[in-house]
Amino acid sequence: MAFFCISQCITGVCLFFRQNPNSSQHFFRVKFRNLTPHLVISSQIYAKHNAMGYLKVYYFIRRKKNNQEKVPIYCRLQMNGKRKDFSIFKWIEMEKWDDKKQYPKTSYPELKRLYDYMKSIEHSLYDSELQCLKYKAGYSVHDIFNYHRGIDTNYIGVVELFNYHQKQFKELVQVNQRAPRSMEKFDSCFRYVLKFVKHKYNCEDYDVRKINYDFIIELDHFLRINGLSNNTAVKYMQSFKKIIKIALAKGYILINPFAEYRFKLEIVEREFLTDDEIYRIQNLKLNKRLSENRDAFIIACYTGLAYVDLKRMKQDNIYFDNGELWIKIYRQKSKVRSSIMLLEPAKRIIEKYKDDPRVELGQMVIPMLSNQKVNRHLKSIANAAGIKKTLTFHIARHTFATTITLAKGVSLEVVSKMLGHKSVKHTQHYAKLVNTRVQDEMQALKSIYR
Repeated sequence: MAFFCISQCITGVCLFFRQNPNSSQHFFRVKFRNLTPHLVISSQIYAKHNAMGYLKVYYFIRRKKNNQEKVPIYCRLQMNGKRKDFSIFKWIEMEKWDDKKQYPKTSYPELKRLYDYMKSIEHSLYDSELQCLKYKAGYSVHDIFNYHRGIDTNYIGVVELFNYHQKQFKELVQVNQRAPRSMEKFDSCFRYVLKFVKHKYNCEDYDVRKINYDFIIELDHFLRINGLSNNTAVKYMQSFKKIIKIALAKGYILINPFAEYRFKLEIVEREFLTDDEIYRIQNLKLNKRLSENRDAFIIACYTGLAYVDLKRMKQDNIYFDNGELWIKIYRQKSKVRSSIMLLEPAKRIIEKYKDDPRVELGQMVIPMLSNQKVNRHLKSIANAAGIKKTLTFHIARHTFATTITLAKGVSLEVVSKMLGHKSVKHTQHYAKLVNTRVQDEMQALKSIYR
């Protein structure tokens, strides 16, 4: 709020300084030598204002009288050789008009209200010019007039800005610079923003300049009352925050509406399989389709690869190094390279599909259906194995981090490297799920105090 007031004050003096360019240069040189970053914005607004033409506002009358022997009063905006005339829908006797001052003569007390009304229009027009200074790279007298009349056809809407982001993001996905799943997350967020704007403001788009803290907390509330969990709502708000950052970077808004907004992800317990549950799935008798999905899932359990990484993995990603076979692949999500030693169960399955025509044609390691179909088949596999957990493909990655590695004594740092995490912090939540090592070490301690 303080910054807004300071910004308004500084931009407000621009109109005076334009008439006195020498004093304005001295003022900015001496007084604003140590500008804060926020005030620099206002000085930039001033510089932009000085680069534009001078706006002149004045009144004139037209000589054609009405039935009451009065003449109409018009207002003229003039800037850069362009002008805009419009009627203020007021009339005056010609002898009461001061041609020099271009206002009603002050000697007539009954004209004071008309005089004040005309002053308010003049002030409103200069205020409108300040709005153009803030939000437009270039503007004309017609833009100023539109702001004054509340007509703004050139505003940037939040939906328009979101569409701009989505178009660019889609192009990055097409050249493998962004993940399709990230695109899906932004698409979902976009749909909720559209619903919110329609529900709250009854319009198809909303001026991004009007987005403030109230808009942010109301959007957050809207997401939650529409059935989204805390973590999903938080992730959508994080996505929307990126759109606001674009608006800030482009100068559409000057104050970050997220500045006072706080959100926190809740810790979610990750499901994973035990050794016994893995054994039961491995030894199931299944038809060909379910068997292929089961095998892909088991590979993921012993490698920690996410669905998208296993599906795009090629034979070329398997290397022989130091007497062992290794998988070396860059994760699509984090762009970090995973280095994973191939364990025997995964090695046997990959060898099993080596001569499959689909594998040879696509240079893949195992044929895979879409993620949705695989997850649907995994539910059938879980039922057949007598597993009560909701089985999804991503549980295989959790299983690798817990049951296969951490529970067997592999260090957190090594597991983090194999999972392709950017930081060990991302791996630590898996360590909290593993009690095996704690139990083993405490059993040794327990034997001492018998």
